[in-house]
Amino acid sequence: MALRGILFDLDGTLFAREAAFWSWLHEEELQDGRRREAGTAALDWERVAALDRGGRGPKPALLDYLALTLNWPERSLEARLQRLRHGILRQARADQRLLDLLGRLRRCFRLGLVTNGSSQAQRGKLRCMQVEAFFDPVIVSEEVGHRKPEFAIFCLATRAWALAPAEVLFVGDDSIRDIGGAKGAGMQTLQVLAEPSEPGDANAAAARAHGFIHAREPPDDTPSIASVFELESWLQQSSAG
Repeated sequence: MALRGILFDLDGTLFAREAAFWSWLHEEELQDGRRREAGTAALDWERVAALDRGGRGPKPALLDYLALTLNWPERSLEARLQRLRHGILRQARADQRLLDLLGRLRRCFRLGLVTNGSSQAQRGKLRCMQVEAFFDPVIVSEEVGHRKPEFAIFCLATRAWALAPAEVLFVGDDSIRDIGGAKGAGMQTLQVLAEPSEPGDANAAAARAHGFIHAREPPDDTPSIASVFELESWLQQSSAG
């Protein structure tokens, strides 16, 4: 069945969340003059990675560790969470390659977005990236009371499209939340193996240098592309086949 709609994940697919997180954390560590002057231990990056789990780990333990090690003045969980969200959001910016890609895709397909997370964080990223207007609908888990991989959130995304699930392609990075959930909803799926970054992006390069950003292994039973910027080529090959 021919594709008529494309749904996208946000973090790890359209937004380089890992590069943003590690770049922000590097800035936080550099700004922590009190820690450096006192000669106390630097951040244990391995521990941070284990607590963060690519943004999917429980936030209280991560934020408690960061606040203690980096001498944050915030005492409440909510204030610390706001510091994290604002820090990552500062790393979000428009990428002309992505804007051009979405503009071309919109001429041929309905485009939508489904993301887990808070409305403040996810819609803030979309605004900073200048891509929100490309998608209708934008489904944020906090706003609808469902999270990927739940069947319901995928159904909500295409309710107004009047398309069969098989006419929709879901493009995402997570093998369970994105790929497994979309397959369960009857959609076609395409896994992105690495998050996007600008060529020569100093923040992404610095983050990768810490060794915590790795390309995912290609799945055995799901088509995959290296990054979202290969989507058009994949679509052309898929339609030709």
